[in-house]
Formats: sequence, structure tokens, C-alpha cells
Amino acid sequence: MVTGVALGGLLGACSSGFNLGNTTPEEATGDAPTQPTPVIAFTRFPDLPIPPGGEIDLEKTFVFGSNESWFGRLTVDSTLDPNELFNFFKQEVPGFGWQEFTSIRSALSVLTYTRNRRVATIQITGRLLSGASASITVSPQESKGTPQVDQQKAPQYAPRRRMTAPVSPVQQAPTMPPVPAPVLRGR
Repeated sequence: MVTGVALGGLLGACSSGFNLGNTTPEEATGDAPTQPTPVIAFTRFPDLPIPPGGEIDLEKTFVFGSNESWFGRLTVDSTLDPNELFNFFKQEVPGFGWQEFTSIRSALSVLTYTRNRRVATIQITGRLLSGASASITVSPQESKGTPQVDQQKAPQYAPRRRMTAPVSPVQQAPTMPPVPAPVLRGR
């Protein structure tokens, strides 16, 4: 948890967005100009794909841990449109060992995956002018499976009855005499 707080503090002290695109060979070997790059911080999420040119939205991101044990919410803005971003995650996430649980493509698309007792939910929405945003929430999965309800201890509800509103006298507004239709006369 300390790693997540330290990472959050490090990220919070920087600008509001980080480019998550792939590093160039020069950056990987250190031959590039010496400038701090935030991409290194995001290599702590090796278990999920990041769309090309994606940027993290720090105001909507809250992450604890690193490597393959992180949890929280990672929000990524992309230049891809919502359908392209949906297709990107649908094609790429299984290659990282996640099994699809369910997916829905709509104005707010949702993909849900499971892996190693963790659940990842990806919500995709279009951004105002162009592109899309993906909110990736990862959390531990319930260790004992889905909780079972003890039927003897479960609350018992009365059968649903149709309820009617009490009838009250309606006050009628005073009626106005009908207005005669105008008479059209020829010239």
C-alpha cells in the first residue's frame, strides 16, 4: 500500500496527464536526451495493455501497489474513438492472461475480465470533442466465491400487492362559455 501512496504522490506532483505510448529504442537504451519521462512509472502495470498514445488522467486515477498485484482505478484517455478502443481492449486483454467474463458495447461500454483471483472492469465512454476514455478498475476477487444466502436467515417479504391511491374529490375549475368560431365572409 505504501507503494501506491508513493506512486500516487509522485504522479500527483506532475502534470494532469502522462503519455503512455511505447518507448522508443533510444529511450530504452538511454541514448535519448536526458529528460524525466513518466512512462517508466506506468511500466508498473504489465498485466494490462495500454492503447497507443494513451494518456493517464491523474484526477480520475487512484492506484495502490504495482506489477501484477495493483488494484484501484486507472483512467486512460485515448485518441481512438469508443468503438476502436472497445475493439482494442477486446482483442488485447486476453493476450495478458485475462478471461472475459462479460462485455456490453453501448454509449457506456463495459468489459469485465478475471485473472488470478482479480477482476478487471473496463468502462469506455466517448470524450467531448474526440477520442474516448477508459476507466479500468481492478480489485481482488472474493476468495470464497459468490456468497450463498442462507434461506432460513434471509428476510421474508410479503407478496407484492397492488396499491391504489386514495380517491379524493377533484375540484373542478369554473367552466367558461364556449367561444363561437369566427365567421368568414366572402368579398
